[in-house]
Amino acid sequence: MDKLESISQPDKPKLTDKKPAPKDLLRVVKDLKRVDSKFWDNTHFLRQHSETVIIKGLRSKNIFEKISTVGYLNRIMQIIHKNEANLSDHTRGIGYALAKNPELLSELASDNSPKMIRNQVRKIIAYTLEAWGEVEIYDENDQLYPLANKLIGYAEKDLESNLKYFDKQMNSDGLFLIPLLKFGSEITKTRILNRMTQYANSHPDKGNDKLTSLLKQINIHHYQVEAQKIVELELMNYTSEWKSIMKNWPTQIIPENGFRGEISLNKRYVDNIKFIQSLEKKRKGIVSYLHEHNGISNFSNFPEDVLIDFYDNRENLRDNYVLSIQSKTDNNGALHKGRVTKSVFSKLKRYNQHIDPVETSNIIDLIEKMTKFSEKYGKISNIFISAHGETDKIILGEDDKEAINSINKKTFTGEALQKFNQSLGEKVNIILDSCSTGALEGIGQFLSTIDKNKKIKVIGPEFPASIDTIRIKQKANKLEWGVNYLKPIIAREYLQLIANNPGKFFDKVAKTYESGLAT
Repeated sequence: MDKLESISQPDKPKLTDKKPAPKDLLRVVKDLKRVDSKFWDNTHFLRQHSETVIIKGLRSKNIFEKISTVGYLNRIMQIIHKNEANLSDHTRGIGYALAKNPELLSELASDNSPKMIRNQVRKIIAYTLEAWGEVEIYDENDQLYPLANKLIGYAEKDLESNLKYFDKQMNSDGLFLIPLLKFGSEITKTRILNRMTQYANSHPDKGNDKLTSLLKQINIHHYQVEAQKIVELELMNYTSEWKSIMKNWPTQIIPENGFRGEISLNKRYVDNIKFIQSLEKKRKGIVSYLHEHNGISNFSNFPEDVLIDFYDNRENLRDNYVLSIQSKTDNNGALHKGRVTKSVFSKLKRYNQHIDPVETSNIIDLIEKMTKFSEKYGKISNIFISAHGETDKIILGEDDKEAINSINKKTFTGEALQKFNQSLGEKVNIILDSCSTGALEGIGQFLSTIDKNKKIKVIGPEFPASIDTIRIKQKANKLEWGVNYLKPIIAREYLQLIANNPGKFFDKVAKTYESGLAT
């Protein structure tokens, strides 16, 4: 309450625990419209005052007060919808108040209601349905089940006008379609999918922008089946491998405050779709080839020019390539768009070197791909790895507790270790864009010792950090790498110098760089 009072203008009535009188309602609503959106983190306020402000306004005989209240409520729902972290809790706060007055909502959403009010209330219904999808509100034991049923009924009744609106343009009204795909009748679901399919078939060259708009707005984590159907419609004219490709897309992203690479799950899906569509328009068949031979599903994790360059030169990479390994798992968007990979590619071009891109989820799949590419293009001398990591492992798959889903000491034994070493040349550079993997006695140091007959140099960060800048030079047809991680993280370089003494490392333990480039 103190926060609201400090925001209110002196000449405006302040909201207190007392119910505002009807004659003051319009002024209160106008005042509340000016409140900063961050204020709506206060869920307690919404639950405490939704009836006193919202319901009184909706019941008002004054048409202007009623319109103003509906607009105010719609604004709250828009704010809540954008603030995804608190979406369900806030919406339930308002929903419980509306649930107590279903006949009022029915009246306002009906065809007999003034158009301005009817349209706003139906938008509110769309936002509410979308939000309730998060908490599986369509449950007979839930207190809101009767209202959810009513909202579904309103939305189904208004379906045809919604579909016509979808044909013309796209805005928040389109949110009706997704909850109806989940909660609506089979007839309703069929009508929506038929209309979406017609649109996808008639607009293949436009990238199905309306479907993409829907995908941007829904909560993918809670609408997995519906999201998958939209992806199918988006990609069916571009690749037959869409189902296998989407299977490896993330289902959730864990926020990390302050992490510069963090992106939304919706953006990951939309960017993957756009990348696939763009690639296929430029090189028909490239998506299926890269998915089958290189294991790539998250296409937006790689720069487009890297993928096209590899595809165009895939039969002419003998001894002039760098193996770029990316993990399939990425819980916070750190690998998105392949910023460092793009920098590596631009520097390799001057030496007529190419990137062989690989996406993998486990050590067995990785070794199979390394074996295949070393046989086709020559032994691997340079490896660049982008993945999440810890001191003792480089994470490749979702469940990194399973040893097979990461590069670690346990997986490098027996036949696996033998095949891995067989794919490598006599001198190898391994560059790790993977947190903490350069720590003393960690996985980076271990990789430099896996073959006593080879000279393996490994560079990695001592603590959690990504690569800031990278330098590449070529001497006597061999690449030399320099790496600078984000300050003040130390880059550690491990190099086994004496073949018959695996315990001896360059400079006795390791070469460290507190600033500048490791060379």
